[in-house]
Amino acid sequence: MKPFALGYLRSDLAGPSQHWHEIRIRSLAKRYGYDLAKTIVFSDRTKDPIHQLISSVRNARAEAIFTPHVGHLGADIPSDLVSVCDIITVDDESTYARAYFRVPRDSAVLRGPNPILCHPDQAGLVGRS
Repeated sequence: MKPFALGYLRSDLAGPSQHWHEIRIRSLAKRYGYDLAKTIVFSDRTKDPIHQLISSVRNARAEAIFTPHVGHLGADIPSDLVSVCDIITVDDESTYARAYFRVPRDSAVLRGPNPILCHPDQAGLVGRS
């Protein structure tokens, strides 16, 4: 059985390219060996989107979130989110893996443009079936 994943994007950032982003999310999830349960779309008006996303990850028992780029998650990678699932960006195929982030409980976010990244084959994502 393939691990479950969710897609995530913000409609205000995707704009008229939203459908194309959804196709690319679906395609990369399949290539990485995930069963994409659904794609969640929020807007800039969504209240507390990261905590809603975390609830969705837990409810779906998702192992990963696929998003067009980290900007859809905010200015920084939310530590609460990366503590429950891997985050994979479609544009540059970066993986923010739970195994590589040991986030202190008092840390709100992971700072910097690319705090710790691993290539998909280092995260065990390449060749999964």
